[in-house]
Amino acid sequence: MQSSDEAIISATLEGHILSWNEGAVRLFGYAVEEIVGREVATLVPPDDASDLKRFPELLRSGEEVSRFETVCTRKDGSRRDVLVSISPICDEHGKVVSASAIVRDITKRKRGEVALMEERHLLRTLLDNLPDMIYFKDRESRFTRINKAHANEFGLNDPAQAVGKTDFDFFTAEHAQGAYNDEQEIIRTGQPVLGKEEKETWPDGHVTWVSTTKMPLRDTNGNILGTFGVSHDVTERKQVEVEMQKAMKTAEEANRAKSEFLANISHELRTPMNAVIGMTELALATDLNSEQRRHLELVESSANSLLALINDILDFSEINGHKFELESTPFSLAEAVDEALRPLSIQAYRKGLEMAYGVSPRIPSALLGDPVRLKQVLVNLVGNAIKFTDQGEVVVCAGLESQEASTVGLHFTVADTGVGIPADKLQMIFEAFKRVDGSMTRRFEGSGLGLAICAELIGMMGGRIWVGSELGKGSTFHFTVRLGRVEGAACPREETPRDLLRGLPVLVVDDHAASREIVGEILRHHGMIPTLAESTEAALAVIRSAQNSESPFRWALLDAQMPCGDGFALAEQARRIPGFSEAILMMLPPHDAWREAPRCRELGTMDYLTKPVRESDLAEAMVRVPDKSASAREGHAQMRGSAQELGRVLRILLAESNEVSRVLARHLLEKRGLEVTVAVDGVEALAALENMNAEGFDLVLMDVQMPRMNGLEVTRAIREKELNTGRHLPILAMTARALGSEEERCRAAGMDGYIAKPIRANDLFEVIQRVAEKPTGVGAAVESAKPEQEEPHQESVFDKARFLSRLDGDELLGAEVVGMFLEECPKLMKGIREAFARQEASALERAAHALKGSLGDMVAPQAFDAARDLEQMARQGNLGNVGAALAILESVIDRLVTELRRSEMKAA
Repeated sequence: MQSSDEAIISATLEGHILSWNEGAVRLFGYAVEEIVGREVATLVPPDDASDLKRFPELLRSGEEVSRFETVCTRKDGSRRDVLVSISPICDEHGKVVSASAIVRDITKRKRGEVALMEERHLLRTLLDNLPDMIYFKDRESRFTRINKAHANEFGLNDPAQAVGKTDFDFFTAEHAQGAYNDEQEIIRTGQPVLGKEEKETWPDGHVTWVSTTKMPLRDTNGNILGTFGVSHDVTERKQVEVEMQKAMKTAEEANRAKSEFLANISHELRTPMNAVIGMTELALATDLNSEQRRHLELVESSANSLLALINDILDFSEINGHKFELESTPFSLAEAVDEALRPLSIQAYRKGLEMAYGVSPRIPSALLGDPVRLKQVLVNLVGNAIKFTDQGEVVVCAGLESQEASTVGLHFTVADTGVGIPADKLQMIFEAFKRVDGSMTRRFEGSGLGLAICAELIGMMGGRIWVGSELGKGSTFHFTVRLGRVEGAACPREETPRDLLRGLPVLVVDDHAASREIVGEILRHHGMIPTLAESTEAALAVIRSAQNSESPFRWALLDAQMPCGDGFALAEQARRIPGFSEAILMMLPPHDAWREAPRCRELGTMDYLTKPVRESDLAEAMVRVPDKSASAREGHAQMRGSAQELGRVLRILLAESNEVSRVLARHLLEKRGLEVTVAVDGVEALAALENMNAEGFDLVLMDVQMPRMNGLEVTRAIREKELNTGRHLPILAMTARALGSEEERCRAAGMDGYIAKPIRANDLFEVIQRVAEKPTGVGAAVESAKPEQEEPHQESVFDKARFLSRLDGDELLGAEVVGMFLEECPKLMKGIREAFARQEASALERAAHALKGSLGDMVAPQAFDAARDLEQMARQGNLGNVGAALAILESVIDRLVTELRRSEMKAA
């Protein structure tokens, strides 16, 4: 018998098996000898045996029997699904004598069909019970099947009613066309559409919303047959969103109306408040008895508090009303930080707190942003730190967080040792009108808006603000901002041009760790080698050790006030250490220690800088002091920048519109034997250049802001004429705006450098000496002499000692300059008042600038700062605060005039 995968069986018409093959042996599990002679009916279950008995009759009748499915029973009792084909076997006479059967095992197939039927039933049950709409479509976007949920949406009783139809039969043409386009794109690209929100429009006018996912429907070979989709009804959610948007819009409109009202009422309140403050200032400047003064001081204090509250409300309402925009101007971060925090350092010292602030040298020297608003943030955070700190310190640090080609990210920290903030209140403090504790309202004044305004401003500057705090131990506020970089600005800030300080061992003595580290970082940035000591004992120990080494200290920076022995006592002891007497000492007193200058000179200290120390001031002072020391040792054989020292007489054109500055500069120049021609404005300066003989001038000192024609316009005219002559006349700007942006304006106009007002003799003649060494032009950049920013003592607004030092101690010249100022000041103040009355910002800026120049020459820092603030307000068009600023200026001017008239300088 031939082997086969099929079971082949032959049997008599009576049903007895005659033979079978190996396939039958494998299928049924019987050996050949066990099966031959058996009845075929024994191979199937009893239920099917009766059916086999009818096949012999069919065969005898000559009927062809094809195939049928049945079940066979194996020897071991197991069953198999089989497909049976029966054919008749005839003799030579055509008579049917037996039958043959081919049996094929189809068990696996039958089981797969059953499983498939079960899966189909499960899928049908799932589809019909899911709440989401499910559909299947062919390539023409005709429905081939939908579930009951989809049929209910269409209003159909039976899902089969949708078969063959399209979306055009149920929806408006607008929605149906959009759905059709999506499905055809899926068929074309094979890319699904996931979670698309669709607006369904219906013929009766109602609208529903669904979130739909549509996918290509593929066969087993990956061919796309159509599309399959699931839609989830989101109509209720969309309706809620629409209502929320309406409510938000209503709330925003109400908030905008509130903000506009606050802004308007704040503006209306500020006008009378400025008058109250101004008139109170004027009244306080008159002769009053103690009771009257006490009452007016209370009025002044209350008015200032109320004005601060009004200002906060105005800022807050402008920000909320989307009327607030940041400026974008070049500025120096180091100068902005110092301008913001130096006045606050006075408050800190008066409260017995140590205050320090530092700007990382890695930060570019010129940035692009809104310095006024950045200073507002710093003033608010540091002011709060001082207010909530009774003992300890307040430390401010500015670091470089990141930098790109056109922007930098800065990270500021303001740390204090104050009362701290509870952990559950840390986020609330940045919300408007919220306080950590209601009792704070009684203890501290304020609107509760400051931190909210800071958070908004910082967000507008691309940053964020956060705070870490521990109750009773202090807080650290962090904030970041992103500012622009000025193209061509140095990064990091340019180092001191003198190689004299590189590698210089410097001792820094300060009991305050933050101040010590900040000064140390400045020194390291300029190439020096600092050693830091926290006390007198530690300082004396390191001095003794260093003096016995190969690197003794040549410089020492001493804190003037320390708990265990101040800097003066340390200087006395240190001078007695062998070899240390030649070291240069610089004292670092707080703001009101300027009266210790005589004691500094007695102890041999060459200079002093008020704390907190600015990098630029410290570097410039350390460069300048050795020159002073050398001059002192030489007995001033020759005056710096004099004709005797230069070996020739320089011809100088002095173009200066301010009379006091003009007389002062002319006297200083002529005192050194230099030849001076004066012009009071730009037109006269050009005329003087035209009338000069062929040899011309050696140098022009040019005031930047002059009437008729300013210094920049004059310089451009000079440079244009020089194109034909090939000559280059050195021109140095004289300006009170000692910022990087001002220097850029001057150089763009063709100037060779600038001198910062108020003019200091040493700085002026150092520049002149450079010009003498380069007779064809200054060429290289000239270092600016920055105006001194030190705060005066509260009881005095005129620093007579410093004023005379700028005049080489000439009291006769001092008396002349004072007299001229006293004559000119009323005219300048009148111009300011008239410009304010007319509300003319440009005229007010010019008048304040002119007064500021005179005040800088008089060494009256409080009055100088007041005039500068007024000038800046006018430049920014911020006339709302001018009334209060003008009242402050008039008050301090009255005090200055009184002190000048009482000064002991006598004219010849």
